[in-house]
Amino acid sequence: MKRLGIFGGSFDPVHSGHVGIARAAADAAALEKVLFVPANVSPFKTSAAPRASAADRLEMVRLACACDRRFEPCDIELRRAGVSYAVDTVRAIAAANPGAELFFIMGEDSLAALGGWHKADELFSLVVFLVLERPGCARNPVPPGARVVRFRGEPCAVSSTAAREAIARGGDAGRMLPPSVAAYIARRGLYRP
Repeated sequence: MKRLGIFGGSFDPVHSGHVGIARAAADAAALEKVLFVPANVSPFKTSAAPRASAADRLEMVRLACACDRRFEPCDIELRRAGVSYAVDTVRAIAAANPGAELFFIMGEDSLAALGGWHKADELFSLVVFLVLERPGCARNPVPPGARVVRFRGEPCAVSSTAAREAIARGGDAGRMLPPSVAAYIARRGLYRP
């Protein structure tokens, strides 16, 4: 049975922490593929649009995915109008991959709100949640009906916000980003004031 990981986010920009999380998840659950899925409009960030365009975010994800044969960019949410609900994405990926076992990659901090996600019960029936344990973050209770497997990864203090702020100040965000992504951002002049 094919084992697929689904890793969603704004990826504005995709950073080295994202790559490390995906690699640790793939190793922990023996995933054949990890689909990096940039959100069109995140249900958690409806008031703040991404700073980079959808095309730029997808290209940065494509560049970051080149570092591991198990990684693959997936534009399914960017092609769909409106808010990007996980359940809609998972349904579409399940339909395109009949019989595959699907794993949804997320951080421990997101687990607390999982029961309130759009059509959570349906989502629970479709995926196993691969939850990254974060240092200093208490274990959250698992919502009834959700299947959760926790995994560990390298601690990472990188965030997309920190990378954008460093670039906007004219600083060096190179250590926070895959080299190909840093080069693309510089070439395109992204995140500059």
